[in-house]
Amino acid sequence: MTNARRLLPLLLLPLVIAPACDEDPDTDPNFGEPLPEDVFEFRGWGYSGSTVQLNTNILNGASIDTVRFGFPSNYGAQVAWIYSAALQEFLDIETVTVIDGGVQGHTETGTFASTLSFDGSIWYFAGAGVDAYAVLEDVRYASEVGLAHEGSKLMTNLDPNRFVYKWTAPNAPAAGTRVDPKTGWGGTFDGLHTCATDDKGGVWSVMYRGMLVDEATGDVTSASWAPQQYAYIACLSGRIGKTSLWGYAPDNPSANRPDLTLAEFEGAHRMVGAEYCGDGRSYTRPGEAVTLRDKWSINQHQGEATSEEAVWTVNGAFCLGTPRWEAYSSASSVVCNNGKVIPTCTTAPAAANAYNGNSTAKWWARNAFFPD
Repeated sequence: MTNARRLLPLLLLPLVIAPACDEDPDTDPNFGEPLPEDVFEFRGWGYSGSTVQLNTNILNGASIDTVRFGFPSNYGAQVAWIYSAALQEFLDIETVTVIDGGVQGHTETGTFASTLSFDGSIWYFAGAGVDAYAVLEDVRYASEVGLAHEGSKLMTNLDPNRFVYKWTAPNAPAAGTRVDPKTGWGGTFDGLHTCATDDKGGVWSVMYRGMLVDEATGDVTSASWAPQQYAYIACLSGRIGKTSLWGYAPDNPSANRPDLTLAEFEGAHRMVGAEYCGDGRSYTRPGEAVTLRDKWSINQHQGEATSEEAVWTVNGAFCLGTPRWEAYSSASSVVCNNGKVIPTCTTAPAAANAYNGNSTAKWWARNAFFPD
């Protein structure tokens, strides 16, 4: 039965935001979530307390990242309902899930809703400081919008068969609001879309299945008790989304694209953010250029390298040469909170030896002239 909370946005879109209703959303009193301290494993490093942002998706003043379909959550917002404009039906919210980056489910009458059926759909988010709707304005393949196979030099290596999503809302952030996934400044909202925009990922986002991210520490883990109910909405202008934009994802739809483990994905997003100590502190800023080589052959070094940056493991830098951002002039200017001292690898032979001779090494990064 369609209640007022679901009907108002359909009537008022796109004029005004639907007011919150007094009635409580449907809830499962035994939704079965373990406490966060039982889910996120302490990995042995000290968090710096920096204000690094991992996502840029903002709706009605609240961050929307981890979501749970149908039920309240300790880990993010509840997706209370979804209306498919293409099928002109509400989704049976408990059937909605994300598979290989594509959202799908069934309508309340049992019709299968493919990912493309969500193009133009209306989503209502509740909890986690938000009570508002957003429209999934556009659903496309990455290959259709220039985000795949452009080469590692441009760092736009999304799986071409991965879906990307563009969200819009009448209460999206005001135009010009500055926020950046790595340093807290540098990105710009356009006043319409919920994601900040940048020159590589635009306002597009990706979705991951069953993935939880501790927004304070950057730890990544699985909602293993019910992964089909959880998704992570990640703007490509934010670090968690940018990691897949650079080619590293745990759930690629193409058979020839390797799937990273969640531990490897966590290491990859720390590499994207230049967290040399693996402790949440970023040593880069927007526009600092880097070229990569990795153990999966997703990226290969391009020309125009200026110096060796680092060889990376999933826990941070194995060795460090010249930091990505010139504000940090050498490895000695990087001080880890836990007392860890990162060895130097200032020359190409030293970096190559560290990369080829260490089984834990995953990425070899060089500073470069082109923007990232």
